[in-house]
Amino acid sequence: MLLKQLLFSIFYLLLFLSGSPALAAHSLSRPLYSSLQKVQDKLAAGQADEALRLLQGSDSQAHTDYAHAIVEQTYAYIWLQLDKPEAAASAFSQALERNVLPPGTQLNMRYNLAAVLSRLGRTREAIEQLESSLHSRQQLPSGFKRLLARLYIETKKYRQAADLLQPASSSGADENHLLLLLLAYDGLHKPGKSIRVLKQLLRLNPRHALYWQQLAARYQQMGKPKHALAVLESSWLQGLMTKPSHIRYLAQLYMQQGLAYKAGRLLDSEIKRGHLQTTAANKKLLISAWQLAREDSKAIRLLEQTLGGDGNPQAGLQLAQLYMASESWSDAARVLQQSLLSASDTQKYALLLMLGQVQYQQQHVTQSRHTFEQASAAAATRAQAQQWLHYLDYLQNRGDKKASHEE
Repeated sequence: MLLKQLLFSIFYLLLFLSGSPALAAHSLSRPLYSSLQKVQDKLAAGQADEALRLLQGSDSQAHTDYAHAIVEQTYAYIWLQLDKPEAAASAFSQALERNVLPPGTQLNMRYNLAAVLSRLGRTREAIEQLESSLHSRQQLPSGFKRLLARLYIETKKYRQAADLLQPASSSGADENHLLLLLLAYDGLHKPGKSIRVLKQLLRLNPRHALYWQQLAARYQQMGKPKHALAVLESSWLQGLMTKPSHIRYLAQLYMQQGLAYKAGRLLDSEIKRGHLQTTAANKKLLISAWQLAREDSKAIRLLEQTLGGDGNPQAGLQLAQLYMASESWSDAARVLQQSLLSASDTQKYALLLMLGQVQYQQQHVTQSRHTFEQASAAAATRAQAQQWLHYLDYLQNRGDKKASHEE
């Protein structure tokens, strides 16, 4: 709809305002000039069907190439209002081929034809129309170079697009212009230049969260994770990062940079504020952050909640490891036995292997041996379980020899 309105407004200016009524009347027959005024009135009122009927009833009044070109141009704008771009393109082409309208009018019509061809997916033809007028002495229509740059980008001619857009990029370029230039630089794999454009975009629109994210991504692409982290952290502090995916990404960057405690605080605060749901994935990430930050008590509390909620065997394995690290053997045994109740066959043997170690530390050697024998039934845990069994045999033999010697 915006394209049709723009084209119609150009039509109005070209047909009725580019010259005086006296000049237009001299170039057209009086009956045709009068008919075209009525057509324009119908178009202005949004009555394209009625405008078409009027034009079809009066186009026989065109007797010169100039008059035919004006009529064909008028048909083009009517077809656009009726959403018939193929017919519009044909009418524009016919008018242009006559090459009798003023140079400025021809240039604007060629631009409009290119826009219609682009809409129809006839990109190569649209580019040819625009390139033929690129170095015209006439003032190029507003948006001419931008349309050509967009078409270059669509056809992956990124260098041509960048060359076309660069001259205006340093002198008050608007947001749409800069976005096209960004696409061109990205296509050329020039993250450094993309960063400069993104900084310009942020000066124009500092509250646009996507620009901050894209800037961080380009820094990552250049192997500058600290810069990426600083950008995202600034965005978060401004309240621009509220989507769960944004928060998780920032937390992961913190962890990659050895700032696991900040990651944990971020995730914990965002869960409490309601920006992050307490999903299994989010809890897992928070647990990892607390573990990396060596905040074992916080990780244990979360894992206990997870284990109590759905008996997650994987959470049980993690929790048991934390309890073992702090030599809390009874808690580790409790968690492992609880996890075994809901474990799959694959998980079961890893839990048994760990439980056997805990029972050994509790000096429950007989139970430990029985548990290791169970763990040795699976190929994945057999080697480790048998090592433990050999070790228990060694301890037992050494103990028997010692007892015999004492006797």
